[in-house]
Parts: sequence; C-alpha cells; structure tokens
Amino acid sequence: MRNVDYLNIYARYKGITEPIEIYPAFATYRILAGGRENPIVLDQQTGLITALKPGEALIETSYAGWHNWTCVDVEEKPVPGNSYYDKNCAGLLPVGEKLGSTR
Repeated sequence: MRNVDYLNIYARYKGITEPIEIYPAFATYRILAGGRENPIVLDQQTGLITALKPGEALIETSYAGWHNWTCVDVEEKPVPGNSYYDKNCAGLLPVGEKLGSTR
C-alpha cells in the first residue's frame, strides 16, 4: 500500500495551449466512501492523499463552477498488472455521474 499521493488539478483556458496547474487550496473537495469509514485523508490545502486502510473512496473536486470525480482504490498489497485506472467506484458515484468527466 502506497502511503501518500497527490491530487493534481489542471484547467484549460481559451487561447492557452498548455493546461494550467491549479493550486489545490483554490478547489473544494468532497469524499464519498459509501457510508463506510474513509480509506483516505485528503489535505485540502495541498492535495496530499494519505492512505489509511484498504477500500475505495470517490473524490469530487470542484473549481470555478466545474467538477470532476476521481476514484481512489487503496489496496493492502498492489496486485501486479492491476492499475488504479481499472477501478471505477461505480457503487459510490451519484446517479448520472461519470468518472473523469467535468461539468
């Protein structure tokens, strides 16, 4: 189990070709764990994610009227070939929402 990771936030603006990294404290966050104890802690000033125990959590990031969902899967021992990109937190997503989409 990796103990820490960062939530990186980027925004694209008209007329600028490269995305701009947004300081995490400028965004707001909500963590969903399906009524279970959160497997992570998110420092809302730095974007630092600390793993506490195995489980899934869904992070909603909101910035400038947009929001995005990120699934975090904490495993006791990573399984070779198993990527966090394979996880979908389907049971945690609110109805009508999708991972990685912004609105």
